Amino acid sequence: MNTPPFVPPPDSGDKDTFESSLHRLEEIVAELERGDLALESSLAKYEEGVARLKKCYSILENIEKKDCVDHEKRRWDDSRNPI
Repeated sequence: MNTPPFVPPPDSGDKDTFESSLHRLEEIVAELERGDLALESSLAKYEEGVARLKKCYSILENIEKKDCVDHEKRRWDDSRNPI
């Protein structure tokens, strides 16, 4: 059976949350670990997993950047306490 390679969907905004991407990644890992998929299916699942992992990293990176920007915008008193 020919399974086409995974093609990630166009950026769907808030639809792909960190939690949903991580959950799908865990499902993919479980499917691959079972070892009962054909080679082409395994490769397609692997590619989908890599795309999900990149999505998770991207979300975490954006949160980290936002936190750094928010931290820099805070005002501090002379004792370095937030105002």
